[in-house]
Amino acid sequence: MKITGERMGLFRGRRVRRLSELAPKSHDAADISRGKDGRSSRSLLKKTAIVVSAVTVLVLVVTTNKISVPAKCTDTNRARHCIDKYYVLDVLRGHHTGLTLAEELKLSEVIVVESRRYKIEPALILALIETESAYYNGARSRVGARGLMQVRPTTGKYIAEELELEWEGIKTLHDPYKNVQLGVFYLAELLDRFGGDTDKALAAYNRGPTYVASRIRRGKSVPQRYKRKVMVRYNNHKEKILF
Repeated sequence: MKITGERMGLFRGRRVRRLSELAPKSHDAADISRGKDGRSSRSLLKKTAIVVSAVTVLVLVVTTNKISVPAKCTDTNRARHCIDKYYVLDVLRGHHTGLTLAEELKLSEVIVVESRRYKIEPALILALIETESAYYNGARSRVGARGLMQVRPTTGKYIAEELELEWEGIKTLHDPYKNVQLGVFYLAELLDRFGGDTDKALAAYNRGPTYVASRIRRGKSVPQRYKRKVMVRYNNHKEKILF
């Protein structure tokens, strides 16, 4: 399955929406039950609930004065970025991350920024993190992968050098912000290597690019099980809010 910016929306290519477009329009009961404008009432209610939840978190953060909210979030031109960010925060708050609220807020910013940097939707990165570590920063695998995106030390060191990030071994992999930087870069590199084919890139993230390339050369199919897990979670996020 080859994915481009105009298919499935895994890559950015959509215009930023105004706040008025993000908010549900006024409908009477009959309109809602019919799912007017091509949207089911269930989908509409889910998206409305997520936006309200995100705004609630933002209000909580502001009123408690525990975290400084970036000024850009008060600019309506950046509304989409902020809704993405606080949706990610809402997801993180619903899981055991091992992080404080302040750390989760910063992490939500990093996830959105790094995703956009490589033109990958935050929904896909969230799905990947959920599959790899269930959002737990202290996660470790039997093969030595660490952190939110389960980056292996050898891979992490190589990418850190590419990105000119300070490498402190395992400590770096359990730094949630650096782990996401490393993991998103790695996924972007795999997407580039496999021509934007999401199936192959996700399989390579899980099994390694050498293994996947070898199967392709021998005319064998690319493993699908891992990809299916990620895509189910990706679609779940896409149902709740449009990134």
